[in-house]
Amino acid sequence: MRQLLLAAVLGLSAAPACQSKDSGAERKPAASPPAAAPVPAPASPAAPDAPRQLGTPLEGHLVSQATVDRVLASGTREQWFGLYLAGKKVGYAGISARPSAPGEPGGLVWSVAAHLRVGAPGSSGNVELEELRFYQPSAPYRLLEVRSREKSGESLVEHRYRRDGDQMIAAQTVDGKAQPERRIAASAETALSILDQQAVEPGEVHAGMSARFSEFETESEADKVTAVKVVEVKKERLAGVDTEVVVLSSQSEGEQMVAQSLVASGAVVLSAKLGAAIDIRWEEKDQAQSNVAGFDMIGDAVPVDRPLGEPSQIRELHLRVALPGGLELRDAPNQELTRRKDGALAVALFSRPGLPVMPGERRAALAVTSAVDAGDPAIVQLAGEITAGESDPALRVERLVDWTYKNLGKNLSTNLATASQVLAQRQGDCTEHALLFVALARAAGVPAREVSGLVYMGDSIQRFGWHAWAEVDLGGRWVQVDPAWGEKLANATHLTLGVGDDSDWVAALGGLQIKLDEAR
Repeated sequence: MRQLLLAAVLGLSAAPACQSKDSGAERKPAASPPAAAPVPAPASPAAPDAPRQLGTPLEGHLVSQATVDRVLASGTREQWFGLYLAGKKVGYAGISARPSAPGEPGGLVWSVAAHLRVGAPGSSGNVELEELRFYQPSAPYRLLEVRSREKSGESLVEHRYRRDGDQMIAAQTVDGKAQPERRIAASAETALSILDQQAVEPGEVHAGMSARFSEFETESEADKVTAVKVVEVKKERLAGVDTEVVVLSSQSEGEQMVAQSLVASGAVVLSAKLGAAIDIRWEEKDQAQSNVAGFDMIGDAVPVDRPLGEPSQIRELHLRVALPGGLELRDAPNQELTRRKDGALAVALFSRPGLPVMPGERRAALAVTSAVDAGDPAIVQLAGEITAGESDPALRVERLVDWTYKNLGKNLSTNLATASQVLAQRQGDCTEHALLFVALARAAGVPAREVSGLVYMGDSIQRFGWHAWAEVDLGGRWVQVDPAWGEKLANATHLTLGVGDDSDWVAALGGLQIKLDEAR
């Protein structure tokens, strides 16, 4: 569920809960802020700034120099939000901006704190995320440093990305153990990427205005280009006061998911919506942190209209899949898609090798990252031991799948952030199985990447549950394997929604429907 947490919380500005074979089962924008919250005064049109001294985004900007100067000088109020999935609270988050304190880099600090609960009947786990972003105090307001802290149970991962010329030094500490520093390309993100989404003043923008800028993603450790557009400026009656608000839409390059937010004067985010069913609602802190039901991996799974049979025996499956909000399924080695006249997709799933592996994909599938820490000495040693004496890549993969399946305990409430943590604890749900397998495969020289989506949970439950597995490069084609289920070739009930750090699958939460046509 890390991807859900990051997409939802940072969407204000990766991995699904899942079914384990051995587990026994395997926006409407808020109408008003909370009553006790201060209501922003209606904004009056602002005089144009002349000249503007803003940093240079890729295209356009939505905030004025006066707004930037005000936030740099005094920050923003702390706001708290409830995180809702299909109307059920699954977590909460808080955001704020403040001037840098003595000894801190830059001049502006943007902070996020979030909490997500996930589990299954009889067990649950919490993921906590804290992140600080430090920006230059003057144009172009570059991102200087990112510090993040992710805690799940007793496990703790801390990241630090520090700008050094045209590079960033990436440092990571896993459960108190510092890992070797790495150098990555410096981010082009500036403070405007945050302010253009959260500090827009109604009196300074009009419908149709837009901006494009780079944002640094810690999951992929790379920039993504995000486009933000002013949908409309309108008046809302909030707690009895007519208040001007801005409706914004934002979308990252290469992703289908569109976020929509409602912003009032003074950098007040009233609400946000991601995909069909993820809502972020402004609440008082005590209210935001209370009554968290969490994400139920069985109760929140996707029902199917009739039983399919034993999943491991299914080699071909034909489904009718209705996706919310115009979302499209992606190409995958095991699935073929046809648009039906009723708007749904006819999805044919197969248990077979599939798409050719592109050179860029192969390079990415061998990389060492903060999560897939395939260079960790323990992972390198284990990968060598498991594959010793075997030169055939397919047989090396079989050994790695078999070892991961047999040696990791099945714990549906585990949420670990790195492969080395998974190896140290030797337990987890499908996400941990996929993460460790991918790291072991890369350490053994086999290109591999994580996959997220749905898998059939068996006739006793008759639902497709959120799941993670892997793809490996064998003979120049992607082949899907499932380490959590011990499948050297994944069965045909695996419905792919996202690959790698792709978070498009988040848009399908709460709004996806499945019907069975035929199972073979």
